[in-house]
Amino acid sequence: MKYYRKPAAFAMGMLIAFSAAVPSFTAFAEDDEFIVVDDDGNVIKNENTDDDTVYESGGFKYTLSGNDATITSGASGGEEFTLPSEIDGHRVVSVTPGAFRYLNAKKVIIPADSECDLSENPFAPCVLLEAYEVEDGNSHFTTKDGVLFSNDMKKLVSYPAAKADKSYSIPEGTEEINTAAFYMAPVESLEIPSSVKKLNRHCFAYLKNVKKMDLSSVDTDIIPAMTFAESDNLSEVVLPDSLTKIEVGAFMNCPSLTEITLPEGLESIGQSAFMGSGLTTIVVPDSVSNIAYNALGYKDEETAVENFTIVGSAGTAAAIYASDEDPEYGYKNDFKYVLRENYERQLQFEAMNVQETEDYSYAVNDDGTAVLVSCSAAGFKVEVPDSFDGHTVTSVFAGAFQGCFASEIIFPDTITKFGSDIFAQTVQKVTLPGNLAEFGEDEPFLACTELKSISVGEGDGAFSAENGVLYNKDKTNLICYPQAKEDKKFTVPESVKNTVISACCYNTFLEELDLSDVEVISDYSFEGCTALKSIKMSKKLKSVGQNAFLGCSSLTSIRVYKTVESIGQYAFGYNYDDDLAADIRNNPEKYADTETGTVMPYSVIDGFRMYVDKGSLAEQYADDCGIEKVTNAAAIGSTNFDARLLYGLGGIAGIGIIGVIIKTIAGKAKKKKK
Repeated sequence: MKYYRKPAAFAMGMLIAFSAAVPSFTAFAEDDEFIVVDDDGNVIKNENTDDDTVYESGGFKYTLSGNDATITSGASGGEEFTLPSEIDGHRVVSVTPGAFRYLNAKKVIIPADSECDLSENPFAPCVLLEAYEVEDGNSHFTTKDGVLFSNDMKKLVSYPAAKADKSYSIPEGTEEINTAAFYMAPVESLEIPSSVKKLNRHCFAYLKNVKKMDLSSVDTDIIPAMTFAESDNLSEVVLPDSLTKIEVGAFMNCPSLTEITLPEGLESIGQSAFMGSGLTTIVVPDSVSNIAYNALGYKDEETAVENFTIVGSAGTAAAIYASDEDPEYGYKNDFKYVLRENYERQLQFEAMNVQETEDYSYAVNDDGTAVLVSCSAAGFKVEVPDSFDGHTVTSVFAGAFQGCFASEIIFPDTITKFGSDIFAQTVQKVTLPGNLAEFGEDEPFLACTELKSISVGEGDGAFSAENGVLYNKDKTNLICYPQAKEDKKFTVPESVKNTVISACCYNTFLEELDLSDVEVISDYSFEGCTALKSIKMSKKLKSVGQNAFLGCSSLTSIRVYKTVESIGQYAFGYNYDDDLAADIRNNPEKYADTETGTVMPYSVIDGFRMYVDKGSLAEQYADDCGIEKVTNAAAIGSTNFDARLLYGLGGIAGIGIIGVIIKTIAGKAKKKKK
């Protein structure tokens, strides 16, 4: 996180005021120099031009840069005001923010020859202004219904703060909304066309009457600084999917804004972005990598929102922000942090009308079927009923059996859908419904460390089982080899082409593995199989996912064929490294910037060797990871050799040794058979 200054100093800068109606203005406007804030929240001052000499003429103060004049203050009375094109023969090229803060005009006239830069909207403080008028012949500006635009109508420069209309639709074709363009506008509704691509800071600030802003069609990646600041009644904002950055103070002091959906592609939330809003809970997408000081959960600079809750995923910027601190500024967050899946589950639970019956709770769906919400049945074996009070059970809610410590659970075939995190760690045997069509997650048995066997009932569902192992219906995908299954050898059926994510992870009994027909090994498939000593890989294998064999500490070698087209990080030859993990924790700066991204606490297993084909992707992987490799590899049975050793023996001697090896292997096979 970045920290820019003490909160009080920041607040002073954030209250950049364009109007004399804002009481705090005089507290930080001195000698015609105005404190402003940049996009990062840094307090800065407008710099005067060349020699800083201030001139006076006709009620105006101005500075010079060459022959160009910048108006710094002046003009107050009269119902009409004409922006001067020149002063004392000097062309007026710009006006500083706040220069016209005492102007009481109802109409502003832009002369035909005016080329003044109005990008900072110096008329924003003119709270009595009802309309703009541009004289014929001006090549820079035009008006439509009293609203000031650039001549080509692509930029809306300023909407009069006292224009009487209750609603306003920005014309189609407008591409940019100027700084403070709608500052203090009295409109109650505002429509923004899809042509708008750029917003500027403060453009919708102090919209006191607008309740909803729909930006979904605006193709922009930034909500600039102070965009909606001080909009008291703003209660609903729809953000564009293209959004990546919410800048400093964008929704500051919007007390009616009690909820907002942040787009999934959002990357940064700026300093005090939601300070003083009505938010008590916010869901932060995993894509967010930076959350600045005071961005979430603060009423003001130093007062946190009571019981503020941040929802997100483990290890993300949101999780860090929830408890982040900076001793230099005495800054420490202490917000409640809830995992996103748990939060969504809680919302679903609260929306259900849960009923109790004996050892179960359930809710009735709109179609009259029941969802099993929880089970508290005691005993080693639990047979789940197929109905509750006449309502057929068709689904199981997330976490339903977390409080059930039975060793065996048998589900009725009426169930077609499971939620996530269904089972407690202690379950050893599960009979799944024959009509089960889907799990609520990719790794449904990851937490089931005691699981020994899975079977499937009768039905037309998406799953099947054989010898306690779970597959999809046609056995092309290996879904789950139970973690506590005690077999030492596993030959994957010929029909299986893919091992899904975490399919056989953390089994500590399996020693021999035959993957002869598998074409895809997904991420984490055999992670943590610490007893695994030998693997027969397929010559059809095309892809191996990241961490596929991570932590297989007993595996000292593997044969990988040239057919492999993709190998993920830490796929082969790595083990967990506690010492490295401790070093990463204790010295984060040492591992902060690396060419390969985040450094993981894994190290190459001592003595691990890869048998590969020369010029293959497997050879490149071994080289990149510093793993010992053998090219021109050969295999007899499940044993790998360097073919050069065999060739080097030559002739009859070589044939004799090969015969001995074959005889030895055959002898072992006979002993096992006996």
